[in-house]
Amino acid sequence: SSMTKVMTLYLVFERLADGRLTMEDTLPVSERAWRKGGSKMFVEVGDRVSIENLLRGIIIQSGNDACIVVAEGLSGTEDAFAREMTKRGREIGLTSERARSEESERLIEWGFREFSNYELFSAGQEVDRAEVWLGAEESVPLTLEEPVLVTLSQREHEEMTVSVLYDAPVPAPIAEGQELAVLRISAPGMEPMEYPLYAATNVEKVGPFGRMFEITKHFIMSAF
Repeated sequence: SSMTKVMTLYLVFERLADGRLTMEDTLPVSERAWRKGGSKMFVEVGDRVSIENLLRGIIIQSGNDACIVVAEGLSGTEDAFAREMTKRGREIGLTSERARSEESERLIEWGFREFSNYELFSAGQEVDRAEVWLGAEESVPLTLEEPVLVTLSQREHEEMTVSVLYDAPVPAPIAEGQELAVLRISAPGMEPMEYPLYAATNVEKVGPFGRMFEITKHFIMSAF
């Protein structure tokens, strides 16, 4: 319920305020959390997820799985965490609909103020070029099939790094649509996100004379 999510956030914020938790701390994902139905942030069994990402999952995505990860990570079990929520809720007087509503609004406002959606790349956009070995072209453009849209805090966005990973050079022939590389997006306190990159065009293999030329050129370049 919404009240459960509000109290989950409240208990996390209390621990952040008194130093028992930091945004960079991580909590493990159990099979129970992974199997939880309803709205999800889609954590995987065995992952360790940062507090910052769990907060994002609860506030932005209303993730039931993220709530269970927090409950189990902070109190051992959901039942123990529920007892702590009930006790703390009574202590702070969070018993009326108006108090629920006001607290929810404050938390939602904080979430939208702290986190923003960023479209880093659009579908079909050229992200980089991969070096080609023994091909009619020296490189091939790498593109995405889907847009890359991420939800990041301002700090994460400022410190974000984007890299393209592949085994270079890629041997020809290369077919348009062939998966060649991975786009990796990293930021402090966030699990790296990876997206496949595909060849935007065909690249034919050069003939015997071209292959001899390329091998000779490679040998000369590697000598220096």
